Amino acid sequence: MTLLQKKQKIKKQLDKADNRLIDMIYAILEADNTTTIGYTVEGEKLTRGKLKKEVADAHLRIKKGQFVEHSKLVAQSKNW
Repeated sequence: MTLLQKKQKIKKQLDKADNRLIDMIYAILEADNTTTIGYTVEGEKLTRGKLKKEVADAHLRIKKGQFVEHSKLVAQSKNW
């Protein structure tokens, strides 16, 4: 069964699902976002949900032009 077929089957099942099943699926999805996948350089836990948010925020900053080009960063770092 392909990924697309699996998704279609799950969508059909969700339409018929009772509250108990929906709660179970929701808990699984939430646990995935709160699972510790690593630690920051400060030693704080990094969760999948937090990483996804940080990546999305970084994409927005890039689109707004809020970044430093590599060559400029190398030049700046020589003065550190």
